[in-house]
Amino acid sequence: MLSTSRCQRALMPDAHKPLTLVLKNDLGEIDSIWATLERVLEEYYLSRKDMFQINLAVEELFTNIVSYAFEDKGPHDIFVNIYVERRKFLVVELMDDGIPFNPADHQDPDMSKPLSQRDEGGLGIHFCKKMMAEFFYERNGKQNKVTFKKRIRKPGFFEKFFSCRRSHGN
Repeated sequence: MLSTSRCQRALMPDAHKPLTLVLKNDLGEIDSIWATLERVLEEYYLSRKDMFQINLAVEELFTNIVSYAFEDKGPHDIFVNIYVERRKFLVVELMDDGIPFNPADHQDPDMSKPLSQRDEGGLGIHFCKKMMAEFFYERNGKQNKVTFKKRIRKPGFFEKFFSCRRSHGN
């Protein structure tokens, strides 16, 4: 999938065909997440800063899912979908079958307090919410779904992306 031509790779995660990563609930998957996301995100012509922020958000949310979402020690799949929405946003969705937890409602840490006086935890989710244009949660049956959107700003992205689509008859 990642070995196709540059134009074809830019087409894969779009509003109609999200790229889906299926990961196990194992922190050892983080290395493969970074490697895969970096290869995929390069195709979106994102800035290095935007790529770093997306990677950081996915890693933080994935780590929280693996660490806290499952009451048993059995294997669980965690799905990561990536696609483009309305030519404005790169959208990332993380889905799991763990216990319900809404990080969007998680209270932000009091940043005015010194670090030594803050409650433990919550800083990673706070950064995820602040770095993204949108951040929200929904529960569908027994599935958690966290979605965040990063505005695509790099000049030339959409011209390149959609010229590839036209040249391939899409």
